[in-house]
This record gives sequence, C-alpha cells and structure tokens, in this order.
Amino acid sequence: MMGLRILLVMPPTESAIKRVVGATGPPLGLAYLASMIREEHDVRIIDGIAEDLTFEDVMKILKRYDPDIVGITATTSAMYDSYAVAKIAKNLNENVFVVMGGPHVTFTPELTMRECPCIDAVVRGEGELTFKELVDAVDKGRSLKGILGLSYQEENGKIRNEPPRPLIQNVDEIPIPSYDLLPMGKYVADGPPSER
Repeated sequence: MMGLRILLVMPPTESAIKRVVGATGPPLGLAYLASMIREEHDVRIIDGIAEDLTFEDVMKILKRYDPDIVGITATTSAMYDSYAVAKIAKNLNENVFVVMGGPHVTFTPELTMRECPCIDAVVRGEGELTFKELVDAVDKGRSLKGILGLSYQEENGKIRNEPPRPLIQNVDEIPIPSYDLLPMGKYVADGPPSER
C-alpha cells in the first residue's frame, strides 16, 4: 500500500439542524482535503453526525484502521467533541499525528493546543494546500517549519505559528470533493418532521 493511512473525522456531536430537518449537509471541507491527498495516500472519512456514531464507534474505527494521521474538523459548538476524538486517537496510538482544522481553531490555535495537548497541529484558514504540505512532511519525516497556515507544537512544547497562507486565487486548482468517501445517502432529508 502506498503512502500513509489518513482518517478525516467529523466528530459525533449534537446537531440542531439534524434534529429539526432530519439530515445534515456533507462535510465538504473534509471531502476537499481527501481529494488533495488521495492519489498518494489511503484516505477515509467518517461523519459522526450523519452516521449517528458514538465515541465508542469512533474508537472501534480508529482501532481497525490504525491511521498514521487523524484530521478532525472543529466548529465552536463541537470543540469538546473534537477534543474527545483527539484523545481517543492518542490513547490508542501515541505516535498518531493529530491535526485539527475549521473555523474555531483558525482563530484560537494556541488555546486549542493548550486545552487539548493531544493535538499536534492546527491548520488555519483554507486547509487544502496547508494540509497537503503537512501530510507530505509527515510522510517524509520532514520538519513542519515553513508550512504556511500551520500552527504546531515544537519538541520543546512551545507552539509555533507559521505565517498565514494567502487565499487560493484559482479555485480550479483544487480537485472536486471526494463525495465517494462520504455516506451521501445520509444527507437526504425526508422533509420537515411534520410531513413524515
């Protein structure tokens, strides 16, 4: 098998949208990240919300798949659920590289890594190019120094923030999202609860 095993995770969390509508939208950010690296690496996505997973389920998937890198998406309302996934991953394999991205951690990378020392790095802003460079560096055993848009823990425990990455100018450079890695049938709602 080529490359690394990489698991991208939308953590199990309470979703008001799913409760009201009956379904959520696909985590397109994770699907875009997968498209950036899947030619060279074995990538899987789990959507804890759409698949109604428990943390126990996530643990079983992590145990079976035994990834080299776990990428977790983090919204403000799901931060502690994201931390829980990071802790599960590190408890199963202390050498797994745990990276988090999303709107919340973009603005709070130091706080995020202080609150949850299981997180090795935070991708800030648009993640596609930063995540690809991070995966390449981990795969080749290179330093993370100089990867724009990345915050990470150095060996001495200090947190280093690399400069921000400029926004992607030509979005056509990004491959289409890896919809085939998502449980697409779970995102179709039957209509409002009153019509069911």
